[in-house]
Amino acid sequence: MNSNPTENLKNYIINAKKAKTFEFLEALIDKFKDAKIYLVGGFVRDQILGLESKDLDFVVTKIKADELKKFLGNFGSVELVGASFGVFKFVPKESEFMGQKMEAFDIALPRTEEALGTGAYRDFDVQSDPELPIDVDLSRRDLTINSIAYDIKDNVLVDPYLGQQDINNKIIKAVGNPAERFQEDYSRILRAIRFSLKFNFKIEDKTWAAIKDDAPKILDAVPFETVSKELLKSLDANPVKFLDLYDQSKLLNILLPEIEECKGVVQPKEFHEEGDVYEHTRLALSFIQKNTTVRFKLATLLHDIGKPSTTKTPEKDGVDRVRSDEHSEEGAKLAEIVCNRLKLPNKLTNEIVWLVKYHMFFVSGQVEDMRPNTIKKYFIDDPKLGDELLDLYYVDTKASEGPTQEKNLARITEVRDYINNMRDQFKKSEVKTFRHVIDGQDIMKEFKIKPGKEIGAYLEKADKFILEYITKNGQEPKKEEVIKKLKM
Repeated sequence: MNSNPTENLKNYIINAKKAKTFEFLEALIDKFKDAKIYLVGGFVRDQILGLESKDLDFVVTKIKADELKKFLGNFGSVELVGASFGVFKFVPKESEFMGQKMEAFDIALPRTEEALGTGAYRDFDVQSDPELPIDVDLSRRDLTINSIAYDIKDNVLVDPYLGQQDINNKIIKAVGNPAERFQEDYSRILRAIRFSLKFNFKIEDKTWAAIKDDAPKILDAVPFETVSKELLKSLDANPVKFLDLYDQSKLLNILLPEIEECKGVVQPKEFHEEGDVYEHTRLALSFIQKNTTVRFKLATLLHDIGKPSTTKTPEKDGVDRVRSDEHSEEGAKLAEIVCNRLKLPNKLTNEIVWLVKYHMFFVSGQVEDMRPNTIKKYFIDDPKLGDELLDLYYVDTKASEGPTQEKNLARITEVRDYINNMRDQFKKSEVKTFRHVIDGQDIMKEFKIKPGKEIGAYLEKADKFILEYITKNGQEPKKEEVIKKLKM
């Protein structure tokens, strides 16, 4: 955290005023003597935390909306977003500052928000008023850490709700009465949890109590697109703590009942001494490395959701031991349902479903015995997705405590080495067709056929054989060997 955020913000603004991007700041202060301009929200919070940010929002007081729009038009493009909101999207003529491409700025008049009582997302009567004090504008915001402003003109922090103190104490707290803040917009519940996970802050007791009380109202009040975005950001920030907070707040049962159903589902102790399917899933999440994709994190979360409906036990079903046969196939079907509920893009859904479906890929067979084209399909056509399948194999194995774990972990190293060697072999054979080895004329001569589709079928078969031969032998076969294969 920055020991002196006011000084750091002051230095930032001093440098900014020298740049074309921010020339409107000095000009505004010069032209409108009574006006105040404040940096607000996330940028100020991140400066206090010592984090980089280019998401700048401003609030301007003592200037009417039409005057502000006309003024900003001299320095870039400006668009009013809702007449009553008093918010302008401003894109300066020069948008690069300190080597960064700056996003469009929100420049707003101070606002009041009166909730309409439904708790629905953005269900407010919003009114802007240039005469409102900045404290009133800050009072409508969700969390204290997001309710801090920096007065550019006078170089002071405006912090009526002690947001800086909460940052220093690593606390997430709603502004004012938590129940009232959440009842204004229930999506704030998800935001509070996300910021807790993002910064590893503890949620203050009263705020946490309001979250638990109001969590069931989210489904009826918040669009699932918004729910999905917040959920995925939270999962991405801290997978294990995400699971814990969503579980403790009852959001897990509300939004991801498939994970809730994993609780109490037994596993064979000879392979899973760690506990039930839920505990196994939590443990797998704990082994995820930093800088992995949210795609991988969600696939890990969902990888065993097929077990509750497929698990059989000796006591109930007369099997020899606890079994969850075909749980990966069943899990893939359920993963698709979850991804569709989360309104994920089709491509991302297909990739997550694929990872869940094939997470037992290495358990069911020897990768060394697989055809080169199978290896190509799984690990070379999309190497990043292939790597994530290997990574899923790793975290799944790491979370499967038992006498075979050490052997299985050693096996992962062997598999990775084999896959990487195959990739090298394929890289050496980048040509997808091998007409320099055998071509259509050779086929017509050997099989005494005329030009047509039949030749193409022979050539396709030849290409597959040549590719397999190269990956196994490190060199191309002779034409005679290919013809012999084709005649078999």
